Amino acid sequence: PVEVARQMGIADSTLRRYCTDFARHLSPDAAPDAGVKRRFRPSDVAILKRAKELLDMGNTIEAVNDLLALE
Repeated sequence: PVEVARQMGIADSTLRRYCTDFARHLSPDAAPDAGVKRRFRPSDVAILKRAKELLDMGNTIEAVNDLLALE
């Protein structure tokens, strides 16, 4: 998780929030139950990077979820 956050240029806490906010688009390993270590597949990293890109463009979390569902 630390490496993924670093690749994305975000804090670890932001990565955790993204995993919660966009959980429906991620593998179960990227958004596990409390106390379980996160593991990211390449597809998870790509989705999280796209979500960050959409957020940086001014979209809301709700809008990003809608846009990710269309992609």
